[in-house]
Amino acid sequence: MSTETSTHELEFDVEGMTCANCARRVEKVLRKVQGVQTCEIDLVRERARISTGPGVSIAALEEAVAAAGYGLRPHERIGPREPRRASRPAAVRAAAALGLALAAMASSMVPGAPGRPWLEVVLAGLCVFGPGLGIVRKAAREVRARAAGMDTLVALGALSAMVSAVVQAAASDGRVGTGHEAFHGTAVDHTFAESGAMIVAFVLLGRALEERAKRAAGDAMRALESLVPETARVVRHGMEATIPTSELRAGDEVRVGAHGRVPADGTLLGEDVLIDMAWLTGESTPVLRRVGERVLAGALAAGAAMSMRVDAVGEGTELARVERLVAHAQASKAPIVRMADRVSAVFVPAMLGVAGLTAIVHGFWGAGLDAALQASITVLVVACPCALGLATPTAVTVAVGRAARRGILVRDAAALETLANVRIVALDKTGTLTEGHPTLLASLAVEGDPDHALARAAAVERESEHPIGEALVNAAVARGLPSLEARGVVARAGQGVRGEVDGVHVEVTSVDEAALVEVGPSLAAKVAGLRQAAASVVAVRLDGRIAAFFAVRDVVRPGAAEAVSRLRALGLGVRMWSGDHAVAARAVGSELGMTVDEVRAGLSPEGKADALAALSGVGPVAMVGDGVNDAPALALSAVGIAMGGGAASARQTAGITLVHPDPRLIAEAVALSRRTMRIVRQNLGWAFGYNLVMVPLAATGQLERFGGPMLASAAMAGSSITVVLNSLRLRRTRLEASRPMPER
Repeated sequence: MSTETSTHELEFDVEGMTCANCARRVEKVLRKVQGVQTCEIDLVRERARISTGPGVSIAALEEAVAAAGYGLRPHERIGPREPRRASRPAAVRAAAALGLALAAMASSMVPGAPGRPWLEVVLAGLCVFGPGLGIVRKAAREVRARAAGMDTLVALGALSAMVSAVVQAAASDGRVGTGHEAFHGTAVDHTFAESGAMIVAFVLLGRALEERAKRAAGDAMRALESLVPETARVVRHGMEATIPTSELRAGDEVRVGAHGRVPADGTLLGEDVLIDMAWLTGESTPVLRRVGERVLAGALAAGAAMSMRVDAVGEGTELARVERLVAHAQASKAPIVRMADRVSAVFVPAMLGVAGLTAIVHGFWGAGLDAALQASITVLVVACPCALGLATPTAVTVAVGRAARRGILVRDAAALETLANVRIVALDKTGTLTEGHPTLLASLAVEGDPDHALARAAAVERESEHPIGEALVNAAVARGLPSLEARGVVARAGQGVRGEVDGVHVEVTSVDEAALVEVGPSLAAKVAGLRQAAASVVAVRLDGRIAAFFAVRDVVRPGAAEAVSRLRALGLGVRMWSGDHAVAARAVGSELGMTVDEVRAGLSPEGKADALAALSGVGPVAMVGDGVNDAPALALSAVGIAMGGGAASARQTAGITLVHPDPRLIAEAVALSRRTMRIVRQNLGWAFGYNLVMVPLAATGQLERFGGPMLASAAMAGSSITVVLNSLRLRRTRLEASRPMPER
């Protein structure tokens, strides 16, 4: 394919990757292609995500990867019932290799077997150059590219054994040993051939089991991809027909049957219905959607048929956005990976040197050519760094998928790692710990009719994302006030909103001491009383003069007090920061069981940033918020957590988004991140420890008494499988039982 691509985001399937060295090599060659801006390689899912400038051809990318010995093809979205690439060929190859290897071993152990030792050589050769041919070819490409990897080590070990076996068989001149000689593998009738075959067999068996385990790690993505139905019932020109979902377009009217899946994002028509949004919110309880409200692709019509107008299809849906976010997070690298990457970059060349040195030392000490070669082969096989390459990506893949199923969207692996280390969680009040939808509690007129001021305040607040502005707009609608048009509206985070309505300059701001002095002690006392009732009070100025005060009050979210308790149980410090006045903030804090010292009020966006800096000496701080005024603090914190129902700017700035506005998910996200990093450290410890123990044993010949290369290949495969299975424990871990962070 040579057509120029106009998109800046490309996704490819990568063929031939078997270890971290492979992934690094593919990333390196892709980054060298002119026009490639960024490249992320997902070893677990065998994917490449590439950002390019205009004019980069797919053919150029494919050719660069092919020259390095790998395959690259554009990733095609797989439908919910379309068969996926199966692991059966890998399992068949492993079974065939194991059968041939066992046959070769049996032929070397049966006294007087016809055709010895050539029968053993032929059977082993069929194994190495049959099922194992892919390993040999891959190693040859790695050698040509001067970039040794796992396959280089395996192929060198197997081919060294085969070459030695052919030499020994030729030297035997066709003689067949019997009795005691046969069982002890003399140079006359026994060779290293079965060792080469067993190396290949165990490696292929390990890869087949790895592939199966890695597919289990990607269950979350497959679950998301399967939510969109293959077909949809569309009404066009007064006629109803069933068409492929891919052919839907904006503006279509679609009918969804009872218990059917919604095929696209759209607007509900006809009548109110219950919708199951478990895929997005993690909550299995259906929610009521009213006519005119938004419904999302993948939702389930809970018990009643429904009609909707399509607004977005395919890649434009919220489901597709979540899929992209999950895929990006699974492919990203946590900072802890850098250490493993640096080690892997020099590991294979170093092990080649150790293997060569082992052969020289054994030969120098008079152990004989056979023993020197056997020890060298064992080092090559046991040193394969596959477990090291799988240690982090498998754990991150499982964790991000688990989080997505619970309605916790992780932007990248770095956010997951950072969250595990936070010491304090700072919580915004409005929209995070409270519902974020306050209602108008009281109106205090200063000059004229308060409804006159309310209508104009609603006009400038109509496009506002702030909950107080929304409350004023809703109150104006409820009172039947005229809908006025505002011009030149300017909203400043922490300072309010201003604009012009019917030639009058309108400002909606928080109440400060200057405003209270301006209206006198009587009205100031009433404002203080409203604040004592935990209400937030704003002043509406018309042409610079205060016309009215409006008090709105929010209610604490269900589960907010439990969320604070869970965070404390995890050993975290908890703070509540608010732009609201101190009385209202402290009233909410008291309801949540927080002390006066844990609550700060009247904070501007800059004030929250200063508060973050003040806590930096204690440790990393996670900031949780939902509004425009929280975006700077979310960006400056160690990791930002945005409530999904909040402002778009907050979601774009945060490293983690809670789709369902349930503050209890904050503790769940922290617990999951800690558990994930604990698994990553276990995996890395196992991978490093395995090589630290096994390589010296192999180099000194200690493994020869237990099978040498055969034991090495089995141990190497077992190490990789152990790492993947350990990561899969994250799918079933009980997050609420996670241990508190130990004190430093």
